Order: sequence, then structure tokens, then C-alpha cells
Amino acid sequence: MSLRHSDFGFLLLPLLLLVVSCEGPLDCDGSGGVTVYRTSFESEQDLVGWQGITVDDLRDDHAPHGDKRSLFVSGGCLVPHASLTFSPPGKGRVVSVECYCKNLLYGGSVGLYIGAVFSQSVSFTATDTTWTHYTCESAIRWPADSTLTVYMISGGYTGSAMLVDRLKVFAAD
Repeated sequence: MSLRHSDFGFLLLPLLLLVVSCEGPLDCDGSGGVTVYRTSFESEQDLVGWQGITVDDLRDDHAPHGDKRSLFVSGGCLVPHASLTFSPPGKGRVVSVECYCKNLLYGGSVGLYIGAVFSQSVSFTATDTTWTHYTCESAIRWPADSTLTVYMISGGYTGSAMLVDRLKVFAAD
């Protein structure tokens, strides 16, 4: 099979679309979907609206291809240790979450829940001691009239800690 000069446009189009759809050439984590929320925890401004964390929780350790910082998550029995709640979307969506995590001591979890309780939730557990990209294996339906909370837990009865970077909540529908 030989290719004509005109065939190259057809071959390059999928590659061009892949690069253009990403926010940067190294920012494609494979989740797809529309970004609902994204942060790399670089500054105090990135913590606006978050509960349970402060600027003292920013660390000079970051995920591959990240900026300069990440978020340190560790806490006691009251969970979640860090959370951010989004207002009802006005239109139902199906959403999921992904980020990079680094287990510092027993790891932790990152997830999403609907409303005020964990009864409708999805999450993943971060266990790797090196920076690893994690994505929820399933998504959750976010009703038009309900809040959505992204949360992080690391610790409890047993002390634990993890770092989180490049957090992304995305619509999977």
C-alpha cells in the first residue's frame, strides 16, 4: 500500500485533535469528558472554598509534569479531611474524579459524593509511594438539584498521610 500526499491530512487529523483537546501536551490523563473543576494546589488561591486545609498544607513536591506544589492531606477521626462542595448544576450530569497521589504513610482516598452524605459516592484508594495517576473506575450521577462534594481522606484511628496533585473533576457524559 502506498500513501499519496493527500492521505497525510487524513492521518494527521486524529493526532491534531488529540493535541488540541488537551490543556497542554503533557496534560492528557485519558479521562476525556468536560472539566468541571481542576487544580494543582499551587497557591492559597487554589484553596478557596476548600474545607479542612490551609496554605500550610501546600508542599514543595509535585506530580510528574506538574507545577511546583501539591496538597498534603492527613487527619484524625473526623472525615473528610479535605472537601470542596459544588452547587447544584441545574442539569444532571455523570461525573468522576482523577488526580495524582503519593502515599506518605498508609495512603488515603479521593472521591465524590452527592448531597450531604456518603451514601451515593465513588472513590479510589491511593496506595503507591511514588506519584501515581488514579482515576475512579466508575462515575456517579449528579442530579440537577443536588450538591456534589469532592473529598480526601488520609488518616483516622491510624495516622496516615498522602500528597495530592493535579486534581480534576470531570463530566463523563
